[in-house]
Amino acid sequence: MEMHRFIKSSAAVNALKSAFAAEFDGQFTRRRFHALKERMNEGLIGFDSLNALAKLYLLWCGSGFKQRYRGRGYDGLYQPTSLNYEALAIASRQSREKNLLFRREDFCSLSESVINENVVVYLYIPSEFGSYGAGFKWSRDRLSSYIRIINEFHELGHKVCVSAMLERRGRVFRDYRMLFPDFDHLVIEGVKVSELTSEPDFSEIHLFNF
Repeated sequence: MEMHRFIKSSAAVNALKSAFAAEFDGQFTRRRFHALKERMNEGLIGFDSLNALAKLYLLWCGSGFKQRYRGRGYDGLYQPTSLNYEALAIASRQSREKNLLFRREDFCSLSESVINENVVVYLYIPSEFGSYGAGFKWSRDRLSSYIRIINEFHELGHKVCVSAMLERRGRVFRDYRMLFPDFDHLVIEGVKVSELTSEPDFSEIHLFNF
């Protein structure tokens, strides 16, 4: 929720540019990424300022926005994606203009009473079964439960968006399009940036019914 408020702030882009210059000297490197991650996990960086949230955003960007948490905290792998200040500025402006509000809920116990025509139910689902951070386990049974609830929301006319990793380094993960045949979809490519070059590295799929 704090990150959504950061993106909504009119100062987000400038805060991110300042943090990128200070922490990475304008260029992602593995050594500086791990140094920032260590300081974050040691509690030396809080979440009470735009500067702190900008540094967390840089960690996410430095790991290709593939968030991973372990016992010590954030444990994203170094797979950097180039910063897109223009896209962030557009997202920030649109969030303010539309007065977008975000609310975290348990998907399986989400009450219909909080859903109306102005609400979009959004969830990001893993592409591989297994155990993830914070005790979350992704299994076939949980997938089946999510599919049932998503389709029920769809039949009731509620707006739903589902995102997942589609491909990484040429490997196609589980393709959820066949599970939601009535949904439109959008595939967005991510770019891996190294010290010398940049190249397509992964793609995410977003399925939606609105």
